[in-house]
Amino acid sequence: MGMDMLYTVARELAKRVVRETATSWWNRW
Repeated sequence: MGMDMLYTVARELAKRVVRETATSWWNRW
C-alpha cells in the first residue's frame, strides 16, 4: 500500500469520524 493510498484512507476515516461526532453532539441538544 502506498503512502498516498494510506493518506487518502486516513482522511476519509477522519471525515467520517468528524461527521458522526457532530451528529451525536447535535442529537444531544
